[in-house]
Amino acid sequence: MLNRLTEHAPDARIHADVAIVGAGAAGITLARALLGRGLSVCLVESGDADYQPEVQDLSIGETRGQPYYDLRDARLRFFGGTTAIWGGRCMPLDPIDYRARPWVPQSGWPIDEAALAPWLRKAGAGLDLRFEHFDARLRKVLDLPDFPLERAGLDTAFWQFDHAFWRFGLPNCQDLVQADDMRILLGATLVDIVTDPQARHVQDLQLAGRDGQRRWLRAGQVVLAAGGIENPRLLLNARGTMPMGLGNAQDQVGRYFMEHPRALIGCVHGQDGLRLWQAYRAFHKAGAKLTPALRLPDAEQEARGVLNAAVTLKYRPNGGRSVFARLYEEVRHRGSPNRLVRRIWSMKSLVDRAVVQRAEMALRRAQIAAGAGSFQVMVRAEQAPDPESRITLSAQRDALGQPMARLDWRIGAQEVATARAMGEVFGATLDREGIGGFARADWLDDATAGWPADPTISGHALGGYHHMGTTRMGTDPASSVVDPECRLHGVDNLWIAGSSVFPTGGWSNPTLTIIALSLRLAERVAAEAGRTQETARSA
Repeated sequence: MLNRLTEHAPDARIHADVAIVGAGAAGITLARALLGRGLSVCLVESGDADYQPEVQDLSIGETRGQPYYDLRDARLRFFGGTTAIWGGRCMPLDPIDYRARPWVPQSGWPIDEAALAPWLRKAGAGLDLRFEHFDARLRKVLDLPDFPLERAGLDTAFWQFDHAFWRFGLPNCQDLVQADDMRILLGATLVDIVTDPQARHVQDLQLAGRDGQRRWLRAGQVVLAAGGIENPRLLLNARGTMPMGLGNAQDQVGRYFMEHPRALIGCVHGQDGLRLWQAYRAFHKAGAKLTPALRLPDAEQEARGVLNAAVTLKYRPNGGRSVFARLYEEVRHRGSPNRLVRRIWSMKSLVDRAVVQRAEMALRRAQIAAGAGSFQVMVRAEQAPDPESRITLSAQRDALGQPMARLDWRIGAQEVATARAMGEVFGATLDREGIGGFARADWLDDATAGWPADPTISGHALGGYHHMGTTRMGTDPASSVVDPECRLHGVDNLWIAGSSVFPTGGWSNPTLTIIALSLRLAERVAAEAGRTQETARSA
């Protein structure tokens, strides 16, 4: 069943066994995994079926610290969420990302990669990914030749891509719409979480509609799946029984905001650059698109005391990005991301695929021969958990009267050291392989330089729009927000889904891990909801 909150009378009360707040990749995956289990599920979405500017304005917020994107545009409020403009890049975390590393303070997950492995396989199958592996094992499966820099000291990793258009959009979620045990509420913004006097149990969710009127949702189990900015904002705004916000007695909610900062570490010029790019460009094999990346090996990370990181290569015209690329990104990120614009973007991806298969190599040869450009080397870095990098509440309020989010993004010395290490290892690896033409970025040799904010390197120059860590998972409430099962410390029926629970974020895109964690969470939530049902029947 699908309806809008305004179809319910003001002060109406809605009931469900499970309430899920946020219809993005995490919330939709969780909702779908709960179908057919004898539970009534209510999936709550602040936006509508597609983009609406006035609803998007509810995401307006403040930024300080490291330059970042306008928060209004950093995530999307409608069914399907920011996956509507997702490029489909899929890669799991590396095994080292789960470990407690002595040289990375606050690192370590309370679960390991083996605990998540079955859910990652199921997540990959749900995204129609062809291969189980994402590292050098995939090269062997595909019978690919050795990658030159793999022989000389860098690891190779591979992105696989989800090619479905708007996989999590409403047209592709008709199984949820038509399910008897599922209610989808659109235009329903969560404005308060009401608990018992001891803040041990969520009793009601207060929802605001487009008309400004409030309605109430009561559920035995509640899951926040609203993203790495909204999840902590919702908890911090829930101050009815806890003045600092629900689950925030230890002042941990909103801390440890992490992204995947990006920076140019150099360019490879001439025929050497062309040779290297040819080995590491995107390619298609067995019906799948694959893009290699060059990763800093675990041993190098430990020896140098730095974070996980990888680099990619991309053609860069002299003078920076092309006029077409700049215009395209302006339309994509500054214009209205409605369905038509997204369809054009999807069509562009299909055209890109045709170019890659047929003409790109010849084009790049001609450009390099003419001295028209080089190949940029961009690092994608892990960010160290920093409690001062955080989401708090602004003094400003949105159209529903709720305090806006304020992001204070911090990038520290360890991230800068990681980029420098990547530059050194990359350059030394090229030397060992006999590949010249590498010119290091000037900022790497400036001992006083912080992390650069260079909008010329790509359409995602500051980060990947990946919001992680703000309700981190752990065993100790003094340094985390949810337990290893993703349940809020001290609250028996409130759970959190999505990358906000990541204790560390590695360097790779988080969506595959988000989906895997949501599938895992569905088992926990279903079990608790079933026990609640059984208790009610026997009472």
